Amino acid sequence: MKFYKTIFFVLISFILIGCQSKSNEDLVNRTIIEPETKQEKKSETKEVKIKDYPRDTTPGEVITITMAQLEEKIANKETFVVSFETTYCMYCRRLHSILDDYLKDHHVSIYQVVLDLENATEEENLEKIHKHFEEFYTTPGVFYVKKGKNKSYLDTYTLGIEEDVIDQWIR
Repeated sequence: MKFYKTIFFVLISFILIGCQSKSNEDLVNRTIIEPETKQEKKSETKEVKIKDYPRDTTPGEVITITMAQLEEKIANKETFVVSFETTYCMYCRRLHSILDDYLKDHHVSIYQVVLDLENATEEENLEKIHKHFEEFYTTPGVFYVKKGKNKSYLDTYTLGIEEDVIDQWIR
């Protein structure tokens, strides 16, 4: 019976965390090309929205860290954005394709923890994540941490993975 419970938990974890198989190299350097009319509309919206906060237009970056490094940043009460991802998640790849373009002129550092590259089981990873990020249930899971505390969750499942959603949340 215990064996069946373990198998059931592992299968549920795969369903909740995983998407589709791909290598870690595919998580970087992707760009989405959208129709010009949509781009023009976004540009007009950006011009209006940019006025309500000062924007540093130097390039941002995605920095891969381990779970141990994340826990250290939290213990040191740092302020940062963290994204939990897997190499096989198609939604994570979509997020990166948007971030590749977005970070060209938005000075934001996003720390990425690639869960399937961690030297831990899914259960161990979930336990560590849920200590600080109770809302985490699927990848990508993007959170804003202020002084070591979870302050905001970007619900990509409900809001979608779009540049304007990301920009609004980052503000």
